[in-house]
Amino acid sequence: MTQAQPVALWQQLQAVALALVLIRKGTSGTAALDAVAPALRPGVQALLFHVLRQLGRAQALRDQLVSRTPAPLADALLCSALALAWDEAAAPYDPHTLVNQTVEAAKKNRNTQGQANFLNACLRRFLRERDALVLASDGGGVEASGTSPQAELKQRGLVAKWNHPLWWIALLERDYPEYWQSILETNNQAAPMAVRVNVQRTTREDLLAQWQQAGVLAIPVGDYGLVLDKARAVHDIPGFAEGLWSVQDPAAQCAAPLLVNASGNLKQSNLRVLDACAAPGGKTAHLLELLGPNAQVIALDIDAKRCERIDQNLQRLGLKAEIVVADAAQPKTWWDGQQFDAILLDAPCSASGIVRRHPDVRWL
Repeated sequence: MTQAQPVALWQQLQAVALALVLIRKGTSGTAALDAVAPALRPGVQALLFHVLRQLGRAQALRDQLVSRTPAPLADALLCSALALAWDEAAAPYDPHTLVNQTVEAAKKNRNTQGQANFLNACLRRFLRERDALVLASDGGGVEASGTSPQAELKQRGLVAKWNHPLWWIALLERDYPEYWQSILETNNQAAPMAVRVNVQRTTREDLLAQWQQAGVLAIPVGDYGLVLDKARAVHDIPGFAEGLWSVQDPAAQCAAPLLVNASGNLKQSNLRVLDACAAPGGKTAHLLELLGPNAQVIALDIDAKRCERIDQNLQRLGLKAEIVVADAAQPKTWWDGQQFDAILLDAPCSASGIVRRHPDVRWL
């Protein structure tokens, strides 16, 4: 059996830049990463998330280095390198290595070969003048020109400092005048890995004991959750393939119990429950785990591809639901007229609450 070849950093940077181009066009980070080759995906995701959490700073630095924005792919390479390298203490690789590999990534792609020397010049200048360029990107240490008034410099500095769009910063400052800065700081931190125990197959205590034997450390959270000491690949954690647990944030784990406990009649058998906007199926699964096998749960979502993920997740967990691809707002197209005992609606929203786990949402 041949051993897999290590993935070169320049290959990962190419994939990061391509994903960033897609995100800037409105594609979700999840979909952008789905397009990455499986062998590249873990490393690319780690680098991409770092880039997205530092993109405001990177774009402000880019503006100091160029007179006009480069073509999309070249610009994505440039901003990715700046996001990864600007803070040497937090950089995943030595900044000189990042510059070298970014230029190599440009040379290896015919669409960016012509910009390789340009990118090299910009990034070498950044390495030489880093402190001054960072100060300028803060909106301080330089005088505003006639075309860049002080107000605009200050706004750009806010985006660079907090790595959020200006409208997001302004809304938080307005609505949470005492906490907006701490909220933004927290948003830029990676969320801990949390899972929900499948109580149809095991108990939290038994799962914890199994994990401890394998060297996986976690602490309980809520009634059904565990928070790991560090993020790991799901297949490296005992019990995933066997359906003993699912990845789910602690806040999301509150929804199904709230519905079940809202009325005593939900604890009887043969219940008919609708999970509207159900994909990717975490809350559907939790409902089934709590209600038991006699409940009839209909999982509805408008996105056919995401409905496939509902089916995959339920199969792994040993659960069954009726999966319907339809628009919940158009009941005439899918509803059979039979009343539901309960409806769980996790309606599409701004997604600001998941920005720690999905840092792309701030830029969509």
